Amino acid sequence: MRGSIKEITSTIQSLISAVFFFVDYFIGPELLAAQDLFKTLTSSGDLAVEHFAHGAVHMRTIQIPDHWDRGGTPICKLTLPENLIAGLIRRKMGEGENTLIPHGEDHILPGDQVTLVGEAKVMQRLHEIFHSPESKTRSVILVGGSDVAVHLTHFLCQQKISVRVIEKHATRCLELADLLPRATIINRDGRDPQLLRTERVQDVDALITCTHFDETNLMIAALAKQLGCPKAIAQITNGQITPILEKVGVIPALSARVNVANRILSILDEERTLSIASLSGDAAKIIELKVAPSSKVVGIPLSDLDLPKGLLIAVIESQGRVMVGRGNRVLCANDIVVAICNPLQIPKLQQLFH
Repeated sequence: MRGSIKEITSTIQSLISAVFFFVDYFIGPELLAAQDLFKTLTSSGDLAVEHFAHGAVHMRTIQIPDHWDRGGTPICKLTLPENLIAGLIRRKMGEGENTLIPHGEDHILPGDQVTLVGEAKVMQRLHEIFHSPESKTRSVILVGGSDVAVHLTHFLCQQKISVRVIEKHATRCLELADLLPRATIINRDGRDPQLLRTERVQDVDALITCTHFDETNLMIAALAKQLGCPKAIAQITNGQITPILEKVGVIPALSARVNVANRILSILDEERTLSIASLSGDAAKIIELKVAPSSKVVGIPLSDLDLPKGLLIAVIESQGRVMVGRGNRVLCANDIVVAICNPLQIPKLQQLFH
Protein backbone atom coordinates (compact mmCIF):
# COMPACT_ATOMS: atom_id res chain seq x y z
CA MET A 1 0.00 0.00 0.00
CA ARG A 2 2.87 2.35 0.84
CA GLY A 3 4.27 1.94 -2.70
CA SER A 4 0.90 2.90 -4.21
CA ILE A 5 0.74 6.08 -2.09
CA LYS A 6 4.24 7.02 -3.27
CA GLU A 7 3.23 6.61 -6.89
CA ILE A 8 0.06 8.68 -6.41
CA THR A 9 2.01 11.42 -4.62
CA SER A 10 4.58 11.52 -7.43
CA THR A 11 1.83 11.80 -10.05
CA ILE A 12 0.14 14.68 -8.17
CA GLN A 13 3.45 16.50 -7.87
CA SER A 14 4.03 16.11 -11.60
CA LEU A 15 0.59 17.50 -12.41
CA ILE A 16 1.19 20.50 -10.14
CA SER A 17 4.52 21.11 -11.87
CA ALA A 18 2.78 21.01 -15.26
CA VAL A 19 0.32 23.70 -14.20
CA PHE A 20 2.93 26.06 -12.74
CA PHE A 21 5.67 25.54 -15.33
CA PHE A 22 3.48 25.22 -18.45
CA VAL A 23 4.64 21.70 -19.32
CA ASP A 24 3.05 20.31 -22.48
CA TYR A 25 4.32 16.71 -22.28
CA PHE A 26 5.45 14.24 -19.67
CA ILE A 27 7.69 11.49 -21.04
CA GLY A 28 8.14 8.48 -18.78
CA PRO A 29 11.25 6.80 -20.23
CA GLU A 30 11.08 3.77 -17.95
CA LEU A 31 7.38 3.30 -18.74
CA LEU A 32 8.05 3.45 -22.50
CA ALA A 33 10.83 0.86 -22.18
CA ALA A 34 8.62 -1.42 -20.07
CA GLN A 35 5.78 -1.20 -22.59
CA ASP A 36 8.11 -2.26 -25.41
CA LEU A 37 9.45 -5.18 -23.38
CA PHE A 38 5.92 -6.25 -22.48
CA LYS A 39 4.86 -6.32 -26.13
CA THR A 40 7.89 -8.43 -27.03
CA LEU A 41 7.28 -10.88 -24.17
CA THR A 42 3.58 -11.42 -24.90
CA SER A 43 3.64 -11.66 -28.70
CA SER A 44 3.95 -15.37 -29.49
CA GLY A 45 7.73 -15.49 -29.77
CA ASP A 46 8.17 -12.39 -31.95
CA LEU A 47 11.40 -10.41 -31.63
CA ALA A 48 9.71 -7.00 -31.86
CA VAL A 49 6.15 -5.67 -32.02
CA GLU A 50 4.59 -2.28 -32.75
CA HIS A 51 1.04 -1.08 -33.45
CA PHE A 52 0.05 1.79 -35.75
CA ALA A 53 -3.05 3.52 -37.14
CA HIS A 54 -4.99 3.06 -33.89
CA GLY A 55 -4.24 -0.68 -33.90
CA ALA A 56 -5.35 -1.32 -37.50
CA VAL A 57 -1.72 -1.89 -38.61
CA HIS A 58 0.75 -4.16 -36.83
CA MET A 59 4.49 -4.59 -37.21
CA ARG A 60 6.15 -7.81 -36.09
CA THR A 61 9.72 -9.07 -36.40
CA ILE A 62 10.10 -12.84 -36.59
CA GLN A 63 12.95 -15.30 -37.02
CA ILE A 64 12.53 -17.43 -40.13
CA PRO A 65 12.95 -21.09 -39.07
CA ASP A 66 15.68 -23.32 -40.47
CA HIS A 67 13.07 -25.57 -42.12
CA TRP A 68 11.70 -22.70 -44.27
CA ASP A 69 11.85 -24.22 -47.76
CA ARG A 70 10.92 -21.24 -49.94
CA GLY A 71 14.22 -19.39 -49.78
CA GLY A 72 14.68 -19.83 -53.52
CA THR A 73 11.40 -18.05 -54.32
CA PRO A 74 11.45 -14.26 -54.83
CA ILE A 75 9.23 -12.32 -52.44
CA CYS A 76 7.00 -11.22 -55.32
CA LYS A 77 6.13 -14.89 -55.98
CA LEU A 78 5.56 -16.00 -52.39
CA THR A 79 1.81 -15.26 -52.67
CA LEU A 80 1.78 -13.46 -49.33
CA PRO A 81 -1.60 -12.10 -48.18
CA GLU A 82 -2.55 -8.89 -49.98
CA ASN A 83 -2.28 -6.64 -46.92
CA LEU A 84 1.11 -7.89 -45.74
CA ILE A 85 4.57 -6.65 -46.72
CA ALA A 86 8.13 -7.54 -45.78
CA GLY A 87 9.64 -4.22 -44.69
CA LEU A 88 13.12 -5.13 -43.44
CA ILE A 89 15.44 -8.14 -43.51
CA ARG A 90 18.45 -8.72 -41.25
CA ARG A 91 20.72 -11.45 -42.54
CA LYS A 92 23.91 -12.89 -41.09
CA MET A 93 26.77 -12.72 -43.58
CA GLY A 94 29.83 -14.60 -42.30
CA GLU A 95 31.13 -12.65 -39.31
CA GLY A 96 28.89 -9.65 -40.00
CA GLU A 97 25.33 -9.00 -41.08
CA ASN A 98 23.39 -7.17 -43.75
CA THR A 99 20.26 -5.08 -43.21
CA LEU A 100 18.17 -4.44 -46.29
CA ILE A 101 14.81 -3.01 -47.24
CA PRO A 102 13.62 -5.75 -49.62
CA HIS A 103 12.00 -5.50 -53.02
CA GLY A 104 10.04 -8.05 -55.02
CA GLU A 105 13.10 -9.77 -56.49
CA ASP A 106 14.76 -10.31 -53.09
CA HIS A 107 14.48 -13.57 -51.12
CA ILE A 108 13.60 -14.50 -47.54
CA LEU A 109 16.09 -17.13 -46.33
CA PRO A 110 16.17 -19.49 -43.34
CA GLY A 111 17.67 -17.70 -40.33
CA ASP A 112 16.66 -14.23 -41.52
CA GLN A 113 15.06 -11.80 -39.09
CA VAL A 114 12.19 -10.32 -41.07
CA THR A 115 10.13 -7.29 -40.07
CA LEU A 116 6.64 -7.52 -41.54
CA VAL A 117 3.97 -4.84 -41.60
CA GLY A 118 0.32 -5.39 -42.38
CA GLU A 119 -3.32 -5.37 -41.44
CA ALA A 120 -3.93 -6.56 -37.88
CA LYS A 121 -6.08 -9.58 -38.76
CA VAL A 122 -3.55 -10.80 -41.34
CA MET A 123 -0.70 -10.51 -38.85
CA GLN A 124 -2.45 -12.98 -36.56
CA ARG A 125 -1.59 -15.69 -39.14
CA LEU A 126 2.08 -14.78 -39.42
CA HIS A 127 3.49 -17.87 -37.72
CA GLU A 128 1.24 -20.07 -39.82
CA ILE A 129 2.43 -18.39 -43.04
CA PHE A 130 6.14 -18.74 -42.23
CA HIS A 131 5.88 -22.01 -40.25
CA SER A 132 7.60 -20.41 -37.26
CA PRO A 133 6.90 -21.64 -33.71
CA GLU A 134 4.54 -19.78 -31.38
CA SER A 135 4.98 -19.59 -27.63
CA LYS A 136 2.97 -18.32 -24.69
CA THR A 137 4.66 -16.54 -21.79
CA ARG A 138 3.77 -17.93 -18.35
CA SER A 139 6.83 -17.22 -16.19
CA VAL A 140 9.57 -14.57 -16.29
CA ILE A 141 12.69 -13.68 -14.30
CA LEU A 142 13.80 -10.04 -14.17
CA VAL A 143 17.34 -9.20 -13.05
CA GLY A 144 17.72 -5.71 -11.61
CA GLY A 145 15.07 -3.90 -9.59
CA SER A 146 15.05 -0.77 -11.76
CA ASP A 147 12.01 1.39 -12.47
CA VAL A 148 11.71 -0.38 -15.82
CA ALA A 149 11.47 -3.69 -13.96
CA VAL A 150 8.78 -2.27 -11.64
CA HIS A 151 6.58 -1.11 -14.54
CA LEU A 152 7.16 -4.33 -16.48
CA THR A 153 6.26 -6.46 -13.44
CA HIS A 154 2.98 -4.58 -13.04
CA PHE A 155 2.09 -5.30 -16.69
CA LEU A 156 3.05 -8.98 -16.44
CA CYS A 157 1.22 -9.60 -13.16
CA GLN A 158 -1.94 -8.06 -14.63
CA GLN A 159 -1.76 -10.84 -17.25
CA LYS A 160 -1.31 -13.44 -14.50
CA ILE A 161 2.28 -14.14 -15.58
CA SER A 162 4.54 -15.39 -12.78
CA VAL A 163 7.38 -12.92 -12.08
CA ARG A 164 10.56 -13.24 -10.01
CA VAL A 165 12.75 -10.14 -9.55
CA ILE A 166 16.41 -10.60 -8.58
CA GLU A 167 17.96 -7.51 -6.93
CA LYS A 168 21.27 -7.45 -5.05
CA HIS A 169 20.60 -4.43 -2.80
CA ALA A 170 18.60 -5.28 0.34
CA THR A 171 17.13 -1.79 0.74
CA ARG A 172 15.79 -1.82 -2.80
CA CYS A 173 14.34 -5.29 -2.22
CA LEU A 174 12.26 -3.94 0.66
CA GLU A 175 10.93 -1.19 -1.62
CA LEU A 176 10.17 -3.73 -4.36
CA ALA A 177 8.31 -5.94 -1.90
CA ASP A 178 5.99 -3.00 -1.15
CA LEU A 179 5.62 -1.97 -4.80
CA LEU A 180 5.18 -5.49 -6.22
CA PRO A 181 3.14 -7.63 -3.81
CA ARG A 182 2.29 -10.20 -6.51
CA ALA A 183 5.92 -10.82 -7.51
CA THR A 184 8.64 -12.84 -5.78
CA ILE A 185 11.59 -10.65 -4.76
CA ILE A 186 14.98 -12.37 -4.43
CA ASN A 187 17.82 -10.54 -2.66
CA ARG A 188 20.81 -12.00 -4.51
CA ASP A 189 23.34 -11.05 -7.19
CA GLY A 190 22.03 -12.00 -10.64
CA ARG A 191 25.59 -12.55 -11.88
CA ASP A 192 25.86 -15.71 -9.77
CA PRO A 193 25.56 -18.80 -12.04
CA GLN A 194 24.59 -21.00 -9.10
CA LEU A 195 21.65 -18.71 -8.31
CA LEU A 196 20.38 -18.96 -11.89
CA ARG A 197 20.68 -22.75 -11.70
CA THR A 198 18.81 -22.80 -8.39
CA GLU A 199 16.04 -20.66 -9.91
CA ARG A 200 15.89 -23.15 -12.82
CA VAL A 201 16.37 -20.47 -15.45
CA GLN A 202 16.05 -23.14 -18.13
CA ASP A 203 12.39 -23.69 -17.19
CA VAL A 204 11.16 -20.08 -17.38
CA ASP A 205 9.84 -18.61 -20.62
CA ALA A 206 12.14 -15.59 -20.53
CA LEU A 207 14.78 -13.75 -18.53
CA ILE A 208 15.17 -9.98 -18.90
CA THR A 209 18.12 -8.00 -17.55
CA CYS A 210 17.05 -4.53 -16.39
CA THR A 211 20.11 -3.18 -14.56
CA HIS A 212 21.54 0.25 -15.40
CA PHE A 213 24.69 -1.17 -17.03
CA ASP A 214 24.94 -2.60 -20.55
CA GLU A 215 27.88 -4.85 -19.65
CA THR A 216 26.04 -6.38 -16.69
CA ASN A 217 22.89 -6.89 -18.72
CA LEU A 218 24.84 -8.55 -21.53
CA MET A 219 26.80 -10.83 -19.19
CA ILE A 220 23.79 -12.06 -17.20
CA ALA A 221 21.62 -12.59 -20.29
CA ALA A 222 24.42 -14.51 -22.04
CA LEU A 223 24.91 -16.64 -18.92
CA ALA A 224 21.19 -17.39 -18.76
CA LYS A 225 21.23 -18.41 -22.42
CA GLN A 226 24.21 -20.68 -21.80
CA LEU A 227 22.30 -22.33 -18.93
CA GLY A 228 19.39 -23.16 -21.23
CA CYS A 229 17.01 -20.20 -20.91
CA PRO A 230 14.82 -20.24 -24.06
CA LYS A 231 14.61 -16.44 -24.37
CA ALA A 232 17.10 -14.00 -22.84
CA ILE A 233 16.56 -10.26 -23.36
CA ALA A 234 19.10 -7.58 -22.41
CA GLN A 235 18.31 -3.89 -22.08
CA ILE A 236 21.01 -1.81 -23.77
CA THR A 237 21.69 1.86 -24.40
CA ASN A 238 24.36 1.27 -27.06
CA GLY A 239 22.85 -0.21 -30.23
CA GLN A 240 26.35 -0.93 -31.57
CA ILE A 241 26.72 -3.94 -29.28
CA THR A 242 23.65 -5.59 -30.81
CA PRO A 243 25.76 -7.96 -32.99
CA ILE A 244 27.63 -9.15 -29.87
CA LEU A 245 24.35 -9.96 -28.14
CA GLU A 246 22.96 -11.80 -31.12
CA LYS A 247 26.09 -13.93 -31.47
CA VAL A 248 25.33 -15.44 -28.06
CA GLY A 249 21.60 -15.73 -28.75
CA VAL A 250 20.49 -12.76 -26.64
CA ILE A 251 17.68 -10.48 -27.83
CA PRO A 252 18.59 -6.78 -27.51
CA ALA A 253 16.03 -4.31 -26.19
CA LEU A 254 16.90 -0.65 -26.66
CA SER A 255 16.70 1.19 -23.37
CA ALA A 256 14.63 4.04 -22.05
CA ARG A 257 17.03 6.59 -23.54
CA VAL A 258 16.38 5.42 -27.12
CA ASN A 259 12.63 5.24 -26.52
CA VAL A 260 12.68 8.83 -25.27
CA ALA A 261 14.63 9.96 -28.33
CA ASN A 262 11.98 8.41 -30.58
CA ARG A 263 9.17 9.99 -28.58
CA ILE A 264 10.78 13.43 -28.70
CA LEU A 265 11.24 13.16 -32.46
CA SER A 266 7.52 12.50 -32.88
CA ILE A 267 6.56 15.32 -30.48
CA LEU A 268 8.72 17.85 -32.33
CA ASP A 269 6.57 17.24 -35.41
CA GLU A 270 3.41 16.18 -33.60
CA GLU A 271 1.00 17.57 -36.19
CA ARG A 272 2.07 15.02 -38.81
CA THR A 273 4.41 12.49 -37.14
CA LEU A 274 2.29 10.13 -35.06
CA SER A 275 4.96 7.72 -33.81
CA ILE A 276 8.53 6.53 -34.34
CA ALA A 277 10.10 3.20 -33.36
CA SER A 278 13.57 1.70 -33.75
CA LEU A 279 14.41 -1.41 -35.75
CA SER A 280 17.51 -3.57 -36.03
CA GLY A 281 19.39 -2.02 -33.12
CA ASP A 282 18.38 1.50 -34.20
CA ALA A 283 19.88 0.95 -37.70
CA ALA A 284 16.45 1.72 -39.16
CA LYS A 285 13.30 3.55 -38.07
CA ILE A 286 9.66 2.75 -38.65
CA ILE A 287 7.67 5.96 -38.68
CA GLU A 288 3.94 6.66 -38.75
CA LEU A 289 2.89 9.91 -40.45
CA LYS A 290 -0.30 11.65 -41.50
CA VAL A 291 -0.40 13.10 -45.01
CA ALA A 292 -0.98 16.86 -44.91
CA PRO A 293 -3.63 18.27 -47.31
CA SER A 294 -0.93 20.60 -48.64
CA SER A 295 1.60 17.81 -49.26
CA LYS A 296 2.94 17.47 -52.79
CA VAL A 297 2.42 13.67 -52.61
CA VAL A 298 -1.38 13.96 -52.55
CA GLY A 299 -2.96 12.49 -55.68
CA ILE A 300 0.28 10.99 -57.00
CA PRO A 301 0.91 7.20 -57.35
CA LEU A 302 3.75 5.95 -55.16
CA SER A 303 5.64 4.76 -58.27
CA ASP A 304 5.84 8.39 -59.48
CA LEU A 305 7.24 9.76 -56.23
CA ASP A 306 10.94 10.58 -56.06
CA LEU A 307 11.60 8.53 -52.94
CA PRO A 308 15.19 8.24 -51.70
CA LYS A 309 16.87 4.84 -51.84
CA GLY A 310 16.37 2.82 -48.69
CA LEU A 311 12.94 4.28 -47.93
CA LEU A 312 9.85 2.09 -48.10
CA ILE A 313 6.21 3.15 -47.87
CA ALA A 314 5.05 -0.08 -46.25
CA VAL A 315 1.37 0.42 -45.44
CA ILE A 316 -1.33 3.05 -45.99
CA GLU A 317 -4.44 3.40 -43.83
CA SER A 318 -7.11 5.41 -45.66
CA GLN A 319 -10.58 5.95 -44.17
CA GLY A 320 -10.37 2.71 -42.21
CA ARG A 321 -9.03 0.63 -45.09
CA VAL A 322 -5.50 -0.83 -44.81
CA MET A 323 -3.46 -1.22 -48.02
CA VAL A 324 0.09 -2.31 -48.75
CA GLY A 325 2.10 0.53 -50.31
CA ARG A 326 2.31 -0.78 -53.87
CA GLY A 327 3.36 1.42 -56.78
CA ASN A 328 -0.17 2.08 -58.03
CA ARG A 329 -1.45 3.33 -54.65
CA VAL A 330 -2.42 7.00 -54.59
CA LEU A 331 -2.10 8.97 -51.36
CA CYS A 332 -4.94 11.18 -50.15
CA ALA A 333 -5.00 13.99 -47.60
CA ASN A 334 -5.04 12.72 -43.97
CA ASP A 335 -4.06 9.17 -44.94
CA ILE A 336 -1.86 7.47 -42.33
CA VAL A 337 1.38 6.13 -43.79
CA VAL A 338 3.74 3.64 -42.14
CA ALA A 339 7.24 3.92 -43.63
CA ILE A 340 10.61 2.28 -42.96
CA CYS A 341 13.80 4.26 -43.50
CA ASN A 342 17.35 5.03 -42.44
CA PRO A 343 17.30 7.35 -39.37
CA LEU A 344 19.08 10.04 -41.39
CA GLN A 345 16.15 10.17 -43.83
CA ILE A 346 13.52 11.11 -41.23
CA PRO A 347 13.70 14.90 -41.87
CA LYS A 348 13.32 14.38 -45.63
CA LEU A 349 10.42 11.99 -45.08
CA GLN A 350 8.65 14.45 -42.77
CA GLN A 351 9.16 17.24 -45.30
CA LEU A 352 7.77 15.06 -48.08
CA PHE A 353 4.43 14.57 -46.29
CA HIS A 354 4.01 18.19 -45.17
